Amino acid sequence: RPADAAAWNNFGNHLRTRDASRAITCYGKAIALKPDFGDARFNLALLHNERREHRLALAALAPGAHGACTPREHALAASLHLRLQEWEAAEPHLEAQLAHDPADARSRLNLAVAQRRRGDANAALQTLAAAGDAAPQALRFEQASILLETGRTDAARTLFEEILAQNPADIAAHEALDKIHFETGEPARVGQSLAQAFARSGDPALATALALQYERIGARERALALIERLPPAQRSTEARRLHARLLVAAGRTAEGER
Repeated sequence: RPADAAAWNNFGNHLRTRDASRAITCYGKAIALKPDFGDARFNLALLHNERREHRLALAALAPGAHGACTPREHALAASLHLRLQEWEAAEPHLEAQLAHDPADARSRLNLAVAQRRRGDANAALQTLAAAGDAAPQALRFEQASILLETGRTDAARTLFEEILAQNPADIAAHEALDKIHFETGEPARVGQSLAQAFARSGDPALATALALQYERIGARERALALIERLPPAQRSTEARRLHARLLVAAGRTAEGER
């Protein structure tokens, strides 16, 4: 039964993990026999995506060319356009996903990122604000970052502070807050939130982040003292690299080399 499109699709599924080239051929035969065969197109697109052949994946999926997209096709098409940095092309697929599931935080974040990347910060902020007060932290962080980028510094500061109140271990939020302090002429406040969070938790990752911030503003002695208070077993690769730099900067070259 060489004209059985479903059989060729099934054979492709059988081969995909051990002979991807033959699987691609099988899916191609299924599509040639039945051009609107959604499963075969989706399976072929997934396989090309796994092989990082994103343009071929989009061509195989042909979203909307053979009927209305299903939610899974919208999701894959959006992912492919995002990987190819085709922000405007990704948007309708992400909007369709949100229409299907308004609570889909990942799609909402990706839509805001696409809108931001194509230069429409206000649309991105509206997309994020639509998630409401219970928005996941990733959405709130993106919202704060856009506010900061567009010069709404006070609103961004407030939002980063709210994020840290909920999750004091969020190093990226600490660093963003310190960036605001530094750029608004308050260098003395750089590292404050990290120092408070470290004092409460003793998390060595927070200590390393704090030492890095001290180094960035030129307070190398404070950075070195902080790193040396960490037990060696708690020093990450980044902390050891920082320690070596600080030792050399302090004139303790032999220790830094070691």
